[in-house]
Amino acid sequence: MKRGFIFLALVFLSTALSAQNYFLGNLFKARRSLSCDWLDTKHEFGIYGLGGVLSLPFDSKGITTMTNKKTSGYLGGGVGFSYTYFLDNPRQVIVNNRWAINAGVEIAFYGLTVDIDNIDRYTSLDYVDVKQQAIFQRHEIHDNFHESKRATYVNVPIMLTYLRPAFTNHKFYVSGGVKVGALMSGTFVKKSDKMVVYGHFPKTQTTLPDHIGDDMKDIGIGTWDGGISDDGKLPFDINTALAFETGFRWRNVNPPVWYTGVYADYGTSKIWTAGLKFKVTFW
Repeated sequence: MKRGFIFLALVFLSTALSAQNYFLGNLFKARRSLSCDWLDTKHEFGIYGLGGVLSLPFDSKGITTMTNKKTSGYLGGGVGFSYTYFLDNPRQVIVNNRWAINAGVEIAFYGLTVDIDNIDRYTSLDYVDVKQQAIFQRHEIHDNFHESKRATYVNVPIMLTYLRPAFTNHKFYVSGGVKVGALMSGTFVKKSDKMVVYGHFPKTQTTLPDHIGDDMKDIGIGTWDGGISDDGKLPFDINTALAFETGFRWRNVNPPVWYTGVYADYGTSKIWTAGLKFKVTFW
């Protein structure tokens, strides 16, 4: 009797162990059939590169007339480090859609090139009356005007990301948020072939001198056949931009995981960007 009981106990234990091994083996296979990063991580650390048109603004303040303006986009780029925190529970057997918060820091390179055949702009207002109406304007007319800028910004993006399945084993993502940037360094160059400076009285619609070209260079009014040639540093700037990004997160059982997408930003300083982005993540 005891031998029969022991035999049945051994058969039961063997069956239980076999079932357990079968279940754990199938579970392990199921985990491997899915991207393991979708099951057991709430954090991602990554590095990325971006490239495209990264354009600085052209200052149009005070321009009264402008002929044949040509703006050349600047092909710039940047590199950055990112951190992603997934908001949902990572330990679900099957995960369809996910939400995440992304933050990071990047260095980006911007530029601008503008050529204008003829431009008339007033660069200063002097002698304002009690009603704050300009009674004198200093105008500059330039022939074959050229301006170029180059700048490097440090940006801090903060984005909310939504991901959903795509192409069976991969993920489609959409991100939106803000990007705050500070100017690290920047330079400008301005040139023209000819410059005419005159004074204008808006209330009386008269100019000083009456005939453009009269010699009044002692007070900064007259004609300079050589134009201007000026260069210097850009003033410090803080740019807050709306940021958008979309693309794909490519499935991989083990790190790294690849992201490829397109992005666009537009900021309060009228800085705008658009291009491609590539990111590789580890955790």
